[in-house]
Amino acid sequence: MASARDLDQGKHQGTKIVGLGYDGRKDKTRAMVPDSYGKLHPRLIREEHVSVTEEPSGRWLTTAQSLVYMWTRKHGLTGKELNILEILVKYCLQVYFKLYYDIKVHHRLEDGPKHILTQLRVMRSQPKKVQTAVTFYVRTGAWFAHSECVLLSLMASQSEADRRFAVTQILKLRAGEEYGDTSVRPRITPKLNLSATSLQTLSSWQPGQVQEPAFTCSLSGDQIQEILVKPYEVPEFSIHTQSTERAVKQVTEAAAAVVGQQARDGFIRARAHHRETMPCFRSKKDMMETF
Repeated sequence: MASARDLDQGKHQGTKIVGLGYDGRKDKTRAMVPDSYGKLHPRLIREEHVSVTEEPSGRWLTTAQSLVYMWTRKHGLTGKELNILEILVKYCLQVYFKLYYDIKVHHRLEDGPKHILTQLRVMRSQPKKVQTAVTFYVRTGAWFAHSECVLLSLMASQSEADRRFAVTQILKLRAGEEYGDTSVRPRITPKLNLSATSLQTLSSWQPGQVQEPAFTCSLSGDQIQEILVKPYEVPEFSIHTQSTERAVKQVTEAAAAVVGQQARDGFIRARAHHRETMPCFRSKKDMMETF
Protein backbone atom coordinates (compact mmCIF):
# COMPACT_ATOMS: atom_id res chain seq x y z
CA MET A 1 0.00 0.00 0.00
CA ALA A 2 1.36 3.42 -0.92
CA SER A 3 1.87 5.74 2.05
CA ALA A 4 0.95 9.41 2.07
CA ARG A 5 4.61 10.43 2.28
CA ASP A 6 5.56 8.29 -0.74
CA LEU A 7 2.71 9.75 -2.76
CA ASP A 8 3.70 13.26 -1.72
CA GLN A 9 7.29 12.66 -2.87
CA GLY A 10 6.16 11.46 -6.29
CA LYS A 11 6.76 7.76 -5.77
CA HIS A 12 4.37 5.01 -6.97
CA GLN A 13 3.65 6.83 -10.22
CA GLY A 14 0.60 5.40 -11.94
CA THR A 15 -0.86 3.99 -8.73
CA LYS A 16 -4.63 4.35 -8.79
CA ILE A 17 -5.92 5.63 -5.45
CA VAL A 18 -9.70 5.84 -5.08
CA GLY A 19 -11.25 7.76 -2.23
CA LEU A 20 -8.15 9.40 -0.69
CA GLY A 21 -7.53 13.11 -0.53
CA TYR A 22 -5.60 15.80 1.34
CA ASP A 23 -7.82 18.17 3.27
CA GLY A 24 -5.15 20.64 4.37
CA ARG A 25 -4.95 19.38 7.96
CA LYS A 26 -1.87 17.88 9.60
CA ASP A 27 -1.79 14.99 12.06
CA LYS A 28 0.70 14.50 14.90
CA THR A 29 2.66 11.24 14.60
CA ARG A 30 5.30 10.03 17.03
CA ALA A 31 8.52 9.11 15.21
CA MET A 32 12.26 8.73 15.78
CA VAL A 33 13.93 11.90 14.43
CA PRO A 34 17.76 12.12 14.02
CA ASP A 35 19.64 15.10 15.41
CA SER A 36 22.69 16.78 13.84
CA TYR A 37 24.91 13.90 15.07
CA GLY A 38 22.62 11.20 13.66
CA LYS A 39 21.30 10.11 17.05
CA LEU A 40 17.58 9.26 17.05
CA HIS A 41 15.18 10.89 19.46
CA PRO A 42 11.42 10.33 19.90
CA ARG A 43 9.54 13.36 18.62
CA LEU A 44 6.05 14.34 17.58
CA ILE A 45 6.06 15.34 13.93
CA ARG A 46 3.26 16.83 11.85
CA GLU A 47 2.34 15.09 8.61
CA GLU A 48 -0.26 15.62 5.93
CA HIS A 49 -3.69 14.37 6.96
CA VAL A 50 -5.21 11.92 4.47
CA SER A 51 -8.99 11.48 4.52
CA VAL A 52 -11.53 9.45 2.58
CA THR A 53 -13.50 11.83 0.38
CA GLU A 54 -15.40 9.41 -1.82
CA GLU A 55 -16.10 5.70 -1.81
CA PRO A 56 -16.32 3.84 -5.14
CA SER A 57 -19.77 4.54 -6.60
CA GLY A 58 -20.86 6.28 -3.39
CA ARG A 59 -21.04 9.58 -1.49
CA TRP A 60 -20.88 10.58 2.15
CA LEU A 61 -24.15 10.75 4.01
CA THR A 62 -23.51 14.42 4.87
CA THR A 63 -24.04 15.40 1.23
CA ALA A 64 -27.57 14.02 1.29
CA GLN A 65 -28.22 15.69 4.65
CA SER A 66 -27.12 19.02 3.21
CA LEU A 67 -29.57 18.67 0.31
CA VAL A 68 -32.47 17.92 2.65
CA TYR A 69 -31.44 20.81 4.89
CA MET A 70 -31.40 23.13 1.87
CA TRP A 71 -34.90 21.96 0.85
CA THR A 72 -36.33 22.86 4.27
CA ARG A 73 -34.85 26.37 4.23
CA LYS A 74 -35.23 29.45 2.05
CA HIS A 75 -32.92 28.46 -0.77
CA GLY A 76 -34.11 30.96 -3.38
CA LEU A 77 -34.05 28.40 -6.21
CA THR A 78 -36.61 28.54 -9.00
CA GLY A 79 -37.34 26.83 -12.28
CA LYS A 80 -34.93 24.10 -13.38
CA GLU A 81 -32.70 24.38 -10.31
CA LEU A 82 -35.71 23.91 -8.00
CA ASN A 83 -36.84 20.87 -9.98
CA ILE A 84 -33.39 19.29 -9.75
CA LEU A 85 -33.23 19.90 -6.00
CA GLU A 86 -36.66 18.30 -5.56
CA ILE A 87 -35.58 15.19 -7.49
CA LEU A 88 -32.39 14.87 -5.44
CA VAL A 89 -34.20 15.27 -2.11
CA LYS A 90 -36.84 12.68 -3.04
CA TYR A 91 -34.11 10.25 -4.07
CA CYS A 92 -32.28 10.79 -0.77
CA LEU A 93 -35.41 10.25 1.30
CA GLN A 94 -36.87 7.33 -0.65
CA VAL A 95 -33.72 5.46 -1.65
CA TYR A 96 -30.46 6.61 -0.11
CA PHE A 97 -31.46 7.04 3.53
CA LYS A 98 -33.49 3.83 3.54
CA LEU A 99 -30.64 1.74 2.16
CA TYR A 100 -28.12 3.42 4.45
CA TYR A 101 -29.98 2.47 7.63
CA ASP A 102 -31.05 -0.94 6.29
CA ILE A 103 -27.37 -1.82 5.83
CA LYS A 104 -26.47 -0.46 9.26
CA VAL A 105 -29.14 -2.63 10.93
CA HIS A 106 -28.88 -5.75 8.76
CA HIS A 107 -25.15 -5.99 8.08
CA ARG A 108 -24.46 -9.72 8.02
CA LEU A 109 -22.92 -11.31 4.95
CA GLU A 110 -26.14 -13.05 3.90
CA ASP A 111 -28.00 -9.71 3.97
CA GLY A 112 -25.99 -8.24 1.07
CA PRO A 113 -28.07 -9.68 -1.82
CA LYS A 114 -31.27 -8.69 -0.01
CA HIS A 115 -30.14 -5.06 0.03
CA ILE A 116 -29.53 -5.28 -3.73
CA LEU A 117 -33.13 -6.46 -4.16
CA THR A 118 -34.40 -3.60 -2.01
CA GLN A 119 -32.32 -1.14 -4.02
CA LEU A 120 -33.85 -2.39 -7.27
CA ARG A 121 -37.37 -2.22 -5.85
CA VAL A 122 -37.10 1.37 -4.63
CA MET A 123 -35.20 2.41 -7.77
CA ARG A 124 -38.09 1.24 -9.95
CA SER A 125 -40.37 3.65 -8.07
CA GLN A 126 -38.28 6.62 -9.21
CA PRO A 127 -38.89 8.70 -12.38
CA LYS A 128 -37.48 7.26 -15.61
CA LYS A 129 -34.75 9.90 -15.92
CA VAL A 130 -33.57 9.12 -12.38
CA GLN A 131 -33.49 5.40 -13.16
CA THR A 132 -31.45 6.10 -16.28
CA ALA A 133 -28.98 8.25 -14.33
CA VAL A 134 -28.33 5.74 -11.53
CA THR A 135 -28.50 2.45 -13.47
CA PHE A 136 -24.77 2.47 -14.33
CA TYR A 137 -23.77 2.94 -10.67
CA VAL A 138 -26.25 0.32 -9.46
CA ARG A 139 -24.78 -2.21 -11.89
CA THR A 140 -21.13 -1.48 -11.06
CA GLY A 141 -21.85 -1.58 -7.32
CA ALA A 142 -23.75 -4.87 -7.38
CA TRP A 143 -20.90 -7.05 -6.12
CA PHE A 144 -23.27 -8.64 -3.58
CA ALA A 145 -25.29 -9.97 -6.52
CA HIS A 146 -22.39 -12.35 -7.21
CA SER A 147 -23.41 -16.01 -7.21
CA GLU A 148 -21.29 -16.75 -4.12
CA CYS A 149 -23.15 -14.16 -2.04
CA VAL A 150 -26.57 -15.09 -3.42
CA LEU A 151 -26.01 -18.79 -2.70
CA LEU A 152 -25.02 -17.97 0.89
CA SER A 153 -28.17 -15.91 1.32
CA LEU A 154 -30.33 -18.66 -0.18
CA MET A 155 -28.77 -21.35 2.03
CA ALA A 156 -29.43 -19.24 5.13
CA SER A 157 -33.04 -18.61 4.11
CA GLN A 158 -35.96 -19.92 6.14
CA SER A 159 -37.63 -20.91 2.87
CA GLU A 160 -37.06 -24.55 1.92
CA ALA A 161 -37.52 -23.67 -1.76
CA ASP A 162 -34.63 -21.19 -1.59
CA ARG A 163 -32.39 -23.67 0.20
CA ARG A 164 -33.25 -26.42 -2.29
CA PHE A 165 -32.37 -24.11 -5.19
CA ALA A 166 -28.97 -23.31 -3.62
CA VAL A 167 -28.17 -26.97 -2.86
CA THR A 168 -29.08 -27.96 -6.43
CA GLN A 169 -26.76 -25.28 -7.87
CA ILE A 170 -23.84 -26.31 -5.64
CA LEU A 171 -24.18 -30.02 -6.41
CA LYS A 172 -24.41 -29.18 -10.11
CA LEU A 173 -21.18 -27.18 -9.84
CA ARG A 174 -19.34 -30.03 -8.12
CA ALA A 175 -20.32 -32.45 -10.89
CA GLY A 176 -20.03 -35.53 -8.69
CA GLU A 177 -17.04 -34.35 -6.64
CA GLU A 178 -17.30 -34.70 -2.88
CA TYR A 179 -15.92 -31.23 -2.10
CA GLY A 180 -15.97 -27.86 -3.80
CA ASP A 181 -13.27 -26.20 -5.89
CA THR A 182 -10.95 -24.11 -3.69
CA SER A 183 -8.64 -22.86 -6.44
CA VAL A 184 -8.13 -19.14 -6.99
CA ARG A 185 -10.77 -17.76 -9.36
CA PRO A 186 -11.56 -14.31 -10.74
CA ARG A 187 -14.44 -12.50 -9.11
CA ILE A 188 -16.33 -10.46 -11.68
CA THR A 189 -19.37 -8.36 -10.82
CA PRO A 190 -22.28 -10.12 -12.55
CA LYS A 191 -24.72 -8.58 -14.99
CA LEU A 192 -27.56 -7.47 -12.75
CA ASN A 193 -31.18 -8.26 -13.62
CA LEU A 194 -32.83 -4.87 -13.00
CA SER A 195 -36.33 -6.40 -13.01
CA ALA A 196 -35.51 -9.05 -10.39
CA THR A 197 -38.06 -9.61 -7.62
CA SER A 198 -36.35 -12.53 -5.83
CA LEU A 199 -32.84 -13.74 -5.03
CA GLN A 200 -33.14 -16.55 -7.56
CA THR A 201 -33.70 -14.07 -10.40
CA LEU A 202 -31.11 -11.52 -9.28
CA SER A 203 -28.44 -12.65 -11.76
CA SER A 204 -27.74 -15.35 -14.34
CA TRP A 205 -27.23 -19.00 -13.36
CA GLN A 206 -25.76 -20.05 -16.68
CA PRO A 207 -22.79 -22.49 -16.62
CA GLY A 208 -19.48 -20.67 -16.23
CA GLN A 209 -21.10 -17.73 -14.40
CA VAL A 210 -21.74 -19.50 -11.09
CA GLN A 211 -19.19 -20.11 -8.33
CA GLU A 212 -19.60 -22.00 -5.09
CA PRO A 213 -19.08 -19.95 -1.89
CA ALA A 214 -15.65 -20.46 -0.34
CA PHE A 215 -17.34 -21.17 3.02
CA THR A 216 -19.05 -24.33 1.72
CA CYS A 217 -16.23 -25.78 -0.41
CA SER A 218 -14.94 -27.72 2.61
CA LEU A 219 -18.37 -29.25 3.31
CA SER A 220 -19.00 -32.77 2.05
CA GLY A 221 -21.93 -33.67 -0.20
CA ASP A 222 -23.86 -35.07 2.75
CA GLN A 223 -23.33 -31.85 4.75
CA ILE A 224 -24.62 -29.84 1.80
CA GLN A 225 -27.72 -32.04 1.69
CA GLU A 226 -28.36 -31.30 5.38
CA ILE A 227 -28.97 -27.65 4.45
CA LEU A 228 -32.29 -28.81 3.00
CA VAL A 229 -33.44 -29.55 6.56
CA LYS A 230 -31.67 -26.79 8.51
CA PRO A 231 -30.61 -23.35 7.22
CA TYR A 232 -26.89 -22.81 6.85
CA GLU A 233 -25.27 -20.66 9.54
CA VAL A 234 -23.18 -18.12 7.66
CA PRO A 235 -20.01 -16.96 9.51
CA GLU A 236 -20.36 -13.50 11.02
CA PHE A 237 -18.83 -11.00 8.62
CA SER A 238 -20.01 -7.41 8.29
CA ILE A 239 -20.84 -5.96 4.86
CA HIS A 240 -20.18 -2.31 5.74
CA THR A 241 -16.90 -0.53 6.48
CA GLN A 242 -17.65 0.86 9.93
CA SER A 243 -15.27 -1.59 11.60
CA THR A 244 -12.56 -0.55 9.13
CA GLU A 245 -13.12 3.11 9.96
CA ARG A 246 -12.74 2.28 13.67
CA ALA A 247 -9.49 0.45 12.95
CA VAL A 248 -8.14 3.49 11.07
CA LYS A 249 -8.97 5.68 14.07
CA GLN A 250 -7.18 3.29 16.45
CA VAL A 251 -4.06 3.20 14.29
CA THR A 252 -4.04 7.01 14.09
CA GLU A 253 -4.23 7.30 17.88
CA ALA A 254 -1.51 4.68 18.34
CA ALA A 255 0.81 6.47 15.89
CA ALA A 256 0.60 9.63 18.00
CA ALA A 257 1.38 7.74 21.22
CA VAL A 258 4.15 5.23 20.50
CA VAL A 259 6.94 4.56 17.98
CA GLY A 260 7.30 1.48 15.78
CA GLN A 261 5.04 -1.15 14.30
CA GLN A 262 5.27 -3.57 17.23
CA ALA A 263 4.64 -0.80 19.75
CA ARG A 264 1.56 0.37 17.85
CA ASP A 265 0.26 -3.21 17.64
CA GLY A 266 0.77 -3.67 21.40
CA PHE A 267 -0.87 -0.33 22.14
CA ILE A 268 -3.98 -1.26 20.17
CA ARG A 269 -4.20 -4.78 21.64
CA ALA A 270 -3.78 -3.47 25.19
CA ARG A 271 -6.64 -1.00 24.73
CA ALA A 272 -8.84 -3.71 23.22
CA HIS A 273 -8.11 -6.02 26.16
CA HIS A 274 -8.85 -3.22 28.62
CA ARG A 275 -12.23 -2.57 26.98
CA GLU A 276 -13.12 -6.28 27.15
CA THR A 277 -12.39 -6.43 30.88
CA MET A 278 -14.42 -3.30 31.62
CA PRO A 279 -18.03 -4.01 32.67
CA CYS A 280 -20.75 -3.34 30.11
CA PHE A 281 -23.83 -1.72 31.63
CA ARG A 282 -26.98 -2.42 29.63
CA SER A 283 -29.27 -1.53 32.52
CA LYS A 284 -29.23 -0.21 36.10
CA LYS A 285 -29.40 -3.82 37.29
CA ASP A 286 -26.06 -4.61 35.62
CA MET A 287 -24.47 -1.59 37.27
CA MET A 288 -25.69 -2.55 40.77
CA GLU A 289 -24.25 -6.07 40.41
CA THR A 290 -20.71 -4.63 40.27
CA PHE A 291 -20.93 -3.29 43.84
